[in-house]
Amino acid sequence: RWRRRSLRAAMALAFIVSEVRDANRTVPRAMGTAIGIVTAVYLLVILATMGLVTAGYLNDNPGMRFIPIFCACATKLPECHWLQPLVSISAVLALLTTMMVCITVNAHAIQAAGEDGIIPTFLARKSRYGTPALASLIFCLVTMLCACFPQFTMQMVNFGALFNTITITITMVAFLKGRQTETSSYSGFHAPGKTALYYLVLLVLIACNISGILTGGTKLCLFTIVVMGAGMLLLLRKNKW
Repeated sequence: RWRRRSLRAAMALAFIVSEVRDANRTVPRAMGTAIGIVTAVYLLVILATMGLVTAGYLNDNPGMRFIPIFCACATKLPECHWLQPLVSISAVLALLTTMMVCITVNAHAIQAAGEDGIIPTFLARKSRYGTPALASLIFCLVTMLCACFPQFTMQMVNFGALFNTITITITMVAFLKGRQTETSSYSGFHAPGKTALYYLVLLVLIACNISGILTGGTKLCLFTIVVMGAGMLLLLRKNKW
């Protein structure tokens, strides 16, 4: 969960970088600040939660895996009656902020695909404020439809994590290839470690997700292949390869 939130924070900035003033200075600072805050908060939360509830208990009670903090308060701190409502309110607020980030990122992705002609161009339509209003509405409707099937929550979480990994991997490989073929004198962003950092991140992504991919089941793998294949067909059709 910490890894997904950190990735979402970084990718959200990457998607809306064109709307940021003084991006070369602002984006690196914002990414470092966002990831640093998320990492610190989640480390403290994990330490507090696992000090009260063991991993074995969560494994024996699958329904508690999605609400470990609430589980810790309910089972180990029942005398603190005010703590459970506080955790619930905090969870709702955290969920709302996550939803806003996801809507922003995915709406911009849909808009960009529409502008490039990969998907119908009407999906790139903007509101009078310059925001991808139609794409945001469509993404919200799809999300609402998925929320109607809570029994598939774990499958959707695993599928989203796998797709995040694939998207980031493709982006980084494309970036490395672009660095090799770039002829412009524009320097762009520079990360510590330069090219070595990207290879290190790729290795970490593979190490963190290989077990989930191997144990995700046949349905997860097949669904991923189908969706990624559909995306490749759209790109082939656009570029007429």
